[in-house]
Amino acid sequence: MLQLESWLPYRLFRISARVADVLNAYYGPKFGFSRSAWRTMAIIANRPGASAKEICQAGGLDQFSVSRAVKQLVELGYARRQAGRSDRRYAAIELSESGWSAFTEISDVAKRLDADLTGAV
Repeated sequence: MLQLESWLPYRLFRISARVADVLNAYYGPKFGFSRSAWRTMAIIANRPGASAKEICQAGGLDQFSVSRAVKQLVELGYARRQAGRSDRRYAAIELSESGWSAFTEISDVAKRLDADLTGAV
């Protein structure tokens, strides 16, 4: 029988979840958005002007999660959508000024967390 606790993919998942929990404890209360919104924000920051479909592909995320996350980021003022000129169904998504500010702050925390983790290994 497979012992879940010793199976590497499961252990990696658990480590990843713990790191995400630590980061979420910082940005959740401060900026008011979800873990999915943070992932989406990080992808948008690295791919400004990406469509929701491109965000899904880049992050391996499902369309429903990305749609909700983008909606949340837009409502909070961290992102904006811009309809395509030739195809109105296409919407380029970008971070707003406050979105970039939040992303930079959270990224700094994430980098310190990463340094702490890699330094401990």
